[in-house]
Amino acid sequence: MKLRYGLVLSTLLLFGPSPARAAAIEYSVGVVGVTTPGGEPVHRFTYTFTGFELEAFQEVEIRFSPLQFVSIFNPVGDGIDISVVTYQVNNPPGAAGTFSVVSLIDAPSLIGPFSVDAILSGPVPNHLSFAVNRLVPGTFAFVEQLSTDSANYVPEPSSLGCVALSFVTVFLGKSLRPRRPI
Repeated sequence: MKLRYGLVLSTLLLFGPSPARAAAIEYSVGVVGVTTPGGEPVHRFTYTFTGFELEAFQEVEIRFSPLQFVSIFNPVGDGIDISVVTYQVNNPPGAAGTFSVVSLIDAPSLIGPFSVDAILSGPVPNHLSFAVNRLVPGTFAFVEQLSTDSANYVPEPSSLGCVALSFVTVFLGKSLRPRRPI
C-alpha cells in the first residue's frame, strides 16, 4: 500500500503542474579554438533565456568580471528584433565587460542563438551576474536598472554523463559486493 502512494506522489511531483518561474539565464561553455597570439583557448558562452518578457528598449546586460576574463568578443544574437553588442573587459581599467542584448520591440523572441566568445584568466565561472535595464529609445542611454540576478552554468552533456556513470559504478559496486552470512 505504501508503495502505491509513493508511486502516485512521485508521479505527481514529476509530471504535475510546475511552479511559476522567474526569468532566468543558463549558459554552456565550449572551447572553439586557440586563436590568440599567446595561445590561450577561446571559449564560446552560449545562453538560454527563459521567462523574459522584455519591452522595447529594455536590455539584458550579462557582466564579465575583469578578475575572471581577459577579453570578450564576437557577439551573436537575433538581428531582427534584438541588438547585441559587447563592451570590453577592463575598459576603463577594472571595469567589467558586458554582453548586451537589447530588445528593439515589445516581447521579442529570445529563442536565440545568443553567444559570445571569451578568453578566460582562470576556470569557467559557475555564475555570471546580469541586470535588466531600461534604456532611452534611439540613443540607448541608461535610464534605470529594473532587476539583477545571476546566470547559471550548465555543464556540457558529456560532463553530466561522466558524473552519472560514476554514480552507477559506485552503486553497482556496493550492491554486487558479497554479503557476509549471519
